[in-house]
Amino acid sequence: KLNKLKSNYKKWNKDMTHYLAINGLLSYVLGEKSKPSPSSEPRAHENWIENDCFAYTAITMNVSDDNGAELDMAKGAKVAWDTLRERHQNEGPVRQVDLLRTALNVKCKKGMPLPQTCRKICDAVDQAFMMGDFTVDLFHCIAIINSLEDFPHICSSILWDLRASTKEKEYTSKDIRHYLESKETLHSATKSFSVSDIALTAHTKSPNVPTCSNCKRQGHSNLYCISPGGGMAGKTIQE
Repeated sequence: KLNKLKSNYKKWNKDMTHYLAINGLLSYVLGEKSKPSPSSEPRAHENWIENDCFAYTAITMNVSDDNGAELDMAKGAKVAWDTLRERHQNEGPVRQVDLLRTALNVKCKKGMPLPQTCRKICDAVDQAFMMGDFTVDLFHCIAIINSLEDFPHICSSILWDLRASTKEKEYTSKDIRHYLESKETLHSATKSFSVSDIALTAHTKSPNVPTCSNCKRQGHSNLYCISPGGGMAGKTIQE
């Protein structure tokens, strides 16, 4: 069954396409079979409705409950087919990245069966490759994302853009590099501004303000201090 957690859309789509084609229902989900007029061709119209219902049922019987909950028989088989494609197809790149990162981060540990760990790694890799074409650039993306463990906010932004990637507007490792360059430039500018600000503050402070060694207050020296122990003890400021 089609399941988002298993990321098995590509295989599911292939299997369902074959099943629907064998049963003469593929044209209904692809929208190639136009609905006859109920007034001029009532029997053909009734037959079309029945076959479309068969196609819809075949789809819903082969998806998980959460996928089935999004579908509506009244909207027909084509809408159901398109809804599932839109929901799952764009998960490809970002899910592939997630699966391969998982595979790369799994470690064989003492006390755990080594074959079991190896199987887990291979399953994750197999699942990632089944989801779609795997390119050198996608591996570039994975390697970069894997290196950003200490920068979760940046990593999340990249994964968000990768999720929105399409064949028409593909998100590549070049886009990631440009994004990181802009973040680095902004960070450098902010750091430079902060240093300049501190330097300016230090520069504008008066370096010649005296501090009294007797009362520890600024603005006068011990010689002119009116506090007990000062040079002018007991006198007023006017004096």
